[in-house]
Amino acid sequence: MQSALSRCIRHVLALGLALIWLSLGAAGVSAQAIKERVEIPTDDSVMLVGDWYPSGKGKNGPVVVLCHAIGPGKEGAKRQDWEKFPELLQKEGYHVLTFDFRGYGDSTRLIEKQRYWVQTPGRLTPPGVRANNLPATISSRDWRSDGHLLWLGNDLIAVKKWLNIKNNAEECNSANICLICAEQTGVLAELFLYNEYCDPNRDKANDWSRPLPPAQRNPSRWEGEDYTHLIVLSMPDRLGTRSYRNLLRERMINLTRKRAFDTLTIYGADDTPVKNFWNDAIKWIKPEAELKELEKTGRYEVPKTKLAGVNLVTNEALGVDKVVVDYLNKFMSKSKPWRRTAEKEGAILFNIQLAVQSPTPLIQ
Repeated sequence: MQSALSRCIRHVLALGLALIWLSLGAAGVSAQAIKERVEIPTDDSVMLVGDWYPSGKGKNGPVVVLCHAIGPGKEGAKRQDWEKFPELLQKEGYHVLTFDFRGYGDSTRLIEKQRYWVQTPGRLTPPGVRANNLPATISSRDWRSDGHLLWLGNDLIAVKKWLNIKNNAEECNSANICLICAEQTGVLAELFLYNEYCDPNRDKANDWSRPLPPAQRNPSRWEGEDYTHLIVLSMPDRLGTRSYRNLLRERMINLTRKRAFDTLTIYGADDTPVKNFWNDAIKWIKPEAELKELEKTGRYEVPKTKLAGVNLVTNEALGVDKVVVDYLNKFMSKSKPWRRTAEKEGAILFNIQLAVQSPTPLIQ
């Protein structure tokens, strides 16, 4: 009874939202005006804060997740760095989620500090944290190494779980997601997406309300299947200060064999380190026979600029925002079938050991 009532309430709210969209359109008000502040709990007890921009297309609308920059020199990064770009995508018919990674922007509050600091296995704690004086907040300025930054993979898992709940409320299609990542976040995303295809805890056959033993799972369907596109803005080969070049090469080649998702890389022509990396990496993400076509659809080099990351899409004079929109409209299907998905997942941590394992575990 309660479940039926909940579904009824959600449908009424969805209808109300649709009517708001219609009335705004009739009044000549831009769809950009609709934005909802959201909170997304992670399984290791961090409360992420984000903004949800619904497109008005409900379960038929694909999702774009915007991931701000992370890493050295980016401690002040936040979701607002995207400026009006989320609204542009929303206007084009995409549901958009922006959020602050843990320790960044507004995502500094711990839900249960004991759980975060003490009960989460493998936690790396900054100097000065004591059992009798556990902080209730966290800061990006404590992320001093790639080991700390890899924990942000838990935020991407939390975002996917949150989108699955939205999906089952028929408010979006969480089986059709594009990640747009700035700078070092692209490296994290590559490692995360690979895990989504080979971590045994991320197969879709497992009903987490009554977990199946591994022998009975069907690892032919993975959470990774729901990510159809990855767009990286000025992605280097480093996370923190460590080079992941060899690991990225292994991951990209295997994802190519899987034909897992399409990648678009965008960087400034005068950003020499990133440009040099992608001159090699572009050959890893497609078979040689398709490389010529990929140069047209998988790489965009912005002329005469050293600007990087979110600055490429927020500087309207560069026209990169339009390049991204044109790419999504051409290559991201808006007709991928909606389906109900697992919602009652157990607590899952990002498998860091698997993410950095080499040789890379093959995906099926």
